[in-house]
Amino acid sequence: MNVTLRPLSLDDAPRIFAWRQDAVTQRYNPLDPLTFPEFLARTADEGSDLADPKLQGWRWMVELDGDAVGSVSLRNVSPRMGYGEIGYALSAAAHGRGVGTMAVRAWVELLWRETALERLIAYVAEGNTASWKLLERLGFQREGTLRKHYVIQGRRVDEHVYGLLRAEW
Repeated sequence: MNVTLRPLSLDDAPRIFAWRQDAVTQRYNPLDPLTFPEFLARTADEGSDLADPKLQGWRWMVELDGDAVGSVSLRNVSPRMGYGEIGYALSAAAHGRGVGTMAVRAWVELLWRETALERLIAYVAEGNTASWKLLERLGFQREGTLRKHYVIQGRRVDEHVYGLLRAEW
């Protein structure tokens, strides 16, 4: 099993949009219903060049044996404070195979290598056990719980906050 990351391309937009519509993805994410044009407009300020300060979000594709199966992201970056929020999503077919752990490990290594960030943050819905276990395997620490922080499918849910410092990697 070969898991790699590659820069995002415009051709990836339909695939990401389709994953976003999947019930498995929506189960733990506060996703607004969007049409494809709305999705394109909302993600117009995303790219893969981590050195581009004009971008508001960075996304790379996760490939399993050459096939795109998900993405990893960085957003809500504060260069002054030296932190950013990571995210990750995999197609349902890639779940439970260790793909997420390998992809997030590669993403964290890339971020430490290519940015000056000192701290990474991740938010995980309370019931998303697989996601918080992934983070803990990689050394992220649960730093607290934001009570009723997100609305997911009409329900208010708690979100756990995870953090990782560069020095801990």
